[in-house]
Amino acid sequence: KESFDKSAAIADSIPAQLAAAEAEAAKQALPVRALAFSPNNLLLVAGGDDAVIRAYRADDGAAFETFAAHQGAVSSLGFAADGALISTSADATARSWDLDPVWVYAGQIGPPSDQPTNLEASAIADRVLALSFSPDGQLLATGGGQPSRAGEVKIWNVANRSLVRELPEAHSDTVLGLKFSPDGTQLATCGSDKFVRVFDIASGALIRSFEGHTHHVLGVAWRADGKVLASSGADGVVKVWNLETGEQQRTIAGFGKEVTSVNFIGTSPMTLASSGDKTVRQHNTNDGANPLNFGGATDFLYSACVTADGQRVVAGGQDSVLRVWTVADGKQILALEPPAAK
Repeated sequence: KESFDKSAAIADSIPAQLAAAEAEAAKQALPVRALAFSPNNLLLVAGGDDAVIRAYRADDGAAFETFAAHQGAVSSLGFAADGALISTSADATARSWDLDPVWVYAGQIGPPSDQPTNLEASAIADRVLALSFSPDGQLLATGGGQPSRAGEVKIWNVANRSLVRELPEAHSDTVLGLKFSPDGTQLATCGSDKFVRVFDIASGALIRSFEGHTHHVLGVAWRADGKVLASSGADGVVKVWNLETGEQQRTIAGFGKEVTSVNFIGTSPMTLASSGDKTVRQHNTNDGANPLNFGGATDFLYSACVTADGQRVVAGGQDSVLRVWTVADGKQILALEPPAAK
């Protein structure tokens, strides 16, 4: 039924997506000659007299990819059984395209570049368990450390992968989560020592330390205005903290197991938290209300995140399936199974 509902919903949206594709072509003052949906109904591709292929997300019409495909008009489009896109053209060619994103290895942080496998020479002492990019993408913070000995936080220059700053005594035990503030000037960290801490990026100085969790703190998130933090813990709760006063504003309970991650939804006071109890839960940090839960997972959930526009949430865990829900109604719209073993 879920598959039928999804197909029906996409079918209902086809006229709008066709209109979007035609509108895009109209901007080029050249007609659309060919259209095709991907086998999983997630992409709509269009081609025409400008020799360009444009791909759109079928659910909302957002542009996915645009590329020059031929020397002449694109005359037909179709998908092969393996998902490859086939295009034919007035230039007397037929071509095959892989629309999957291409990942290119850029480098690593840790061991020196001339000794990439020499972990003893690494600038990182132990496991890396958390990372966060600054909003401008120029800095990368990593967290980890040796269990029961020390928490390690390092801040790196992304462009040249050099170490910018180290916070050697950020925590007394392993760092399990960290997140740059919305303005990029501060870093929130959390760890096995049950603390949440906030540091100034420029100086490395400790700004605030929050105590209240009774077990490992697994995740931390900033509200969009940078004035409030939320943290999730192995004690089965989410705690809400006021950065300006240092006070604990609220404890949100009701989870059946560890709360493994927490995120704010867009600019709202709402959070999404994943749990080992197989659910993702939405809460209002102003009053603790729980208006919606996202179910369907069959095992322990380790992580969840929400899209920048606050419209979709994705979660993954022990059952190896990535599930996607719409935030507005909690409806599961996608389940991505792991690829079959070869």
